[in-house]
Amino acid sequence: MQTAFAKYEGAGNDFILIDNREGGFTPRAELIAALCDRHFGIGADGLMTLARNAEIDCSMRYYNADGSEGEMCGNGARCFALFAEHRGIRGIFKYENTWNNDPKAEEHNNQMLDTIRSIKNGEPAQFETDKEVITF
Repeated sequence: MQTAFAKYEGAGNDFILIDNREGGFTPRAELIAALCDRHFGIGADGLMTLARNAEIDCSMRYYNADGSEGEMCGNGARCFALFAEHRGIRGIFKYENTWNNDPKAEEHNNQMLDTIRSIKNGEPAQFETDKEVITF
């Protein structure tokens, strides 16, 4: 299976981001942990997926480096907003938080880019490589 990905960094935290609007990536804990492994994988503090949402422009799901679903991460939110912007999404996005078996969804306007620039942690960065495809 091949999946295109991007890697962004925000204030020292790095994330693997996958545009999953076509549904080709199936997040599994062991796969996410392997991808986030700094010795044998891509290496990251977490992984986020961008998905379609019938009600709003897109939704986001965040996974910790061990593959477990995590709560929202501030630096991750900054990176996700920039990732969405790079893909032409500038409206509202939702992240789904299932932490502690308390499912909830929170919506954010992607005018969040203005918020990103106002946070004193600096602009998130995108790592560029000549290859954006991983094979497993």
